[in-house]
Amino acid sequence: MIVSINGETRKIIWQNPVPSSVRFCRPIRARFIHETKDITKEEITYIEEQARNLKEITGMEVSVKINHNILLTMVDGKVCNAATDTASTMRCYICGQTSKDFNKLEIGNVCEESLKFGLSILHARIRFFELLLHLAYKAPLQKWQARTAEDKNILKETKQKIQ
Repeated sequence: MIVSINGETRKIIWQNPVPSSVRFCRPIRARFIHETKDITKEEITYIEEQARNLKEITGMEVSVKINHNILLTMVDGKVCNAATDTASTMRCYICGQTSKDFNKLEIGNVCEESLKFGLSILHARIRFFELLLHLAYKAPLQKWQARTAEDKNILKETKQKIQ
């Protein structure tokens, strides 16, 4: 929680030490239904509406105004894809590019709305480690995909050496 008095001197008076902890971050509701794109969008709208409906807190001759800003950063890739209308899981939900387009920097159009989902640290670490492994596997090939039988053999041997 950051306090600002008369628009000046921002001071952190409380910061959640573990944002993913159920001790400080309780679920708003639980639904036992099949997860679809429409249900995901409905849940996001519901959560955002709950945040908008939070009221100003007053008491003891002191008025405290809290601006609530919800950031859905603890969601997985499936939820991000559904919320941003990204049709394929092989596309980045932030820029819409596939892995073969990532090196074409002039194409990169970042959708500002998609940035509100952030990147989970755990997800980023897992994906980064996966990327390092894939690069290590394919380093002898110097190609992203192994299409020929010979390339597939080299890839298989390299994987066995690393693992």
